[in-house]
Amino acid sequence: MKNVGSAIRAAELLVGHAPPTCGALQARLHRIADSYPELCQITQVGRSRSGAVMEMLCVKGGDHDVLIVGGPQPNEPIGFASILALAQYVTTNAEMQAEHSWHFFACSDPDGARLNEPWTTSWPPTMESYHRYFYRPARWHQPEWTFPASSFTGQLPETKALMAVIDEVRPELYVSLHNSDSGGAFLMSSHAETYLPNILQSAASSHRLPVEEAPLDCAGWASPGTGAFVLPAVAKETLESSASGPVCGSSSAHYAGQYGLALFLEVPMWHTRGITLPAGVGAEVLESAATTLDDVLQRSGPYAQDSVFLPAALDILTVLRLNADVLRQNAGAGTNQDRALLAPLRAAGMMLRHLESQPDHAPDLTAELTRTEKEFRAWCSRAEDTLHPVPIPLHDSAGFQIEVILRAAAALTGSPFLASR
Repeated sequence: MKNVGSAIRAAELLVGHAPPTCGALQARLHRIADSYPELCQITQVGRSRSGAVMEMLCVKGGDHDVLIVGGPQPNEPIGFASILALAQYVTTNAEMQAEHSWHFFACSDPDGARLNEPWTTSWPPTMESYHRYFYRPARWHQPEWTFPASSFTGQLPETKALMAVIDEVRPELYVSLHNSDSGGAFLMSSHAETYLPNILQSAASSHRLPVEEAPLDCAGWASPGTGAFVLPAVAKETLESSASGPVCGSSSAHYAGQYGLALFLEVPMWHTRGITLPAGVGAEVLESAATTLDDVLQRSGPYAQDSVFLPAALDILTVLRLNADVLRQNAGAGTNQDRALLAPLRAAGMMLRHLESQPDHAPDLTAELTRTEKEFRAWCSRAEDTLHPVPIPLHDSAGFQIEVILRAAAALTGSPFLASR
């Protein structure tokens, strides 16, 4: 890549106004492969737990392999737009193939992504639509966090598919495209590379994004510079155990890090106002929400059947309490965290979907549904009135991911990855 800045600008022009769904992305990748059969190959790499086909587009080129993964969490669709734009760009520009081969793993959790489509197909999402139709599986059902660990062997079919791809490609650069709700842009890496903070800060600045200096998820982690954090050698999540053992394993970045540099890119969906919220108060908000929704489960239990949403709803109540503990244990990083306002909405949204999925709405279930809907709307109003969320244009959020990928890929070959735009 002789002129990374020009490549970034050209690729960003291909970003649409809304991210495609997982299915639409795979269809578009097929069309790209059909248009460039001598250059591209579509491979079925596995099937999800429901039988959905999982596919990867490979664009043949140089010896430096880059593997990019979309939808690592099913409520994070921005990466779908980034993958589509990058795939279109690298297949039509020979310079992009001179030193790199590109591998686009469309979606690592197609089942979960489909359950989020009630809000992802109406872009940009509002705070209400996002949380009302939110779905994120329980931790032990997340392909991104069920990679092998010393005390965890519960690999899912989706995890095994991505593991096999990583072992086959052996990427020098692995990028899992995450997005957050609010806050700033940041990244997590398998290794401490001194150039990563500069790449991150440049990409954030050029896309009008703040840099997240102290994300709660990275509290206590090593950092080579502002906004960049190094994943611990043993993921903290492996220590979060139930009575029967660890609830999840290591991440895809831990696994891919054996071959090269592995990154998690985080970019927000909304600009929000800063808040004043002591860590202890935020912890109380989270614990109160967990108690409220736990009571709903207890009262509805005798009348409700299992649903796809129930394990996730149960687990997020545990996560709310874990987050409350983290806030208290990290008073500095835990102060002014809007997670205390947003995480309860995730939990309430999945609880509502669980209750609505019941085949027979007995009077007691209808009462719980009405009660939970009322709580949801009150919590949503509280968050909106406090945070004043403004959607970030997809050109900026996906553009940030594209810029970090291209500059990091250029760094593999010693190209001028910090060239001016």
